[in-house]
Amino acid sequence: MRQEVTVGPDIIDYYYECGMDITNPDDFGPFFIQLREDIVMWNSELEDSLYEKIINEYIANESEAMSLFWGDHLPKLNKKEVEDLDEIKLTELTHEDKIEYALVKASKDKIWLKSEENKKRLEIRDHEKRKGKSPKTIKEKKKLYGSLVLPISFNDYSRPNPDEGDNILRLNYMYKHDPNDYFPFNSFIKILLTDTKRIRILEPYIYQTTGVPKSNLEFIFSLVPESTPIQIATMAKEKYGFLKDKVRCSACGWLLKTELFDNHIEGCKKAKFSTPIDVKPSDKIKMVRCSACQETMIEKDEEFNDHVEECPDRVIPTAIKAFDPIKELMNELKSKYDNLTFTILKKHERRIYTDEFIITLGAGLGSYKDGKVVYNDSSFFAEKK
Repeated sequence: MRQEVTVGPDIIDYYYECGMDITNPDDFGPFFIQLREDIVMWNSELEDSLYEKIINEYIANESEAMSLFWGDHLPKLNKKEVEDLDEIKLTELTHEDKIEYALVKASKDKIWLKSEENKKRLEIRDHEKRKGKSPKTIKEKKKLYGSLVLPISFNDYSRPNPDEGDNILRLNYMYKHDPNDYFPFNSFIKILLTDTKRIRILEPYIYQTTGVPKSNLEFIFSLVPESTPIQIATMAKEKYGFLKDKVRCSACGWLLKTELFDNHIEGCKKAKFSTPIDVKPSDKIKMVRCSACQETMIEKDEEFNDHVEECPDRVIPTAIKAFDPIKELMNELKSKYDNLTFTILKKHERRIYTDEFIITLGAGLGSYKDGKVVYNDSSFFAEKK
């Protein structure tokens, strides 16, 4: 969807194998719908190779269906015309491969579509370049074979699985995930938000101690101009189950249950207790240093005990009950981005609305971190309004 893809003459073979039915719901139908949503790399050499394929192999027996495909269906594709490309001189590529690969190299997304047979042929070729008994042989082969972007099959294009390397954004298609699956969330969101004039985000839980939803929100903000209005609807603190009966440590900010706080005080990493440290032990004068502020004094007449109460660097953890991390996060984001408004989410929904699309996130913005899936039962579904 809006991705730059490259096809070749074997699209004609695929059309024929699918019964030359542009609406076939099992194979060519979904494939061609997806192709029309994307941008097809095109030039005169590719057009000539497609035309020659039809004339030389199919026009005699399938003239009506092929003429319809050539004259009616192919012209409806969104094409990006690119001429004067560098010649591909790599070994063991067909003439058609070289025409197509020049377009692949010139494309933004490097998506090359081939038949299953040609996909396997090119995978074998790629494996061949790694064979050799000496580093010199392998180096020479790599120079001849080059670093080819391998294609994906027509079927995989219409039924993509990103975890297997198919980084294809398809509309009206449910991407289901398992934890630790690869998923190009950032790439897909970037495509879907291109040129949008407004965004509405429904996300029940924008706050997590991991910071993942916040990170994904700020990535979304970075994709649009600062003038683009963004509305975020989210749940109030009372709806966050994991915040129930929790207090916040005033020193380190850690959240924990009230009954565990007393045990936490001694182990708090940010705590600074004023305790006396011997400096110059002596029978006559005992000098001590405060462990918190490092001030040195004579331990005399309760002087140190008086200092403890006034020590400027002492940090004693206390339990804060009246805290609201959701409001704090809202205020932080609003201070950084002038185009944000927040509302209370009334229903438990996880969606992103743009001018053109609705994106449904099964487990919300906390599902995706560094190209990986974090949660069970998460999914991604994009559709036009």
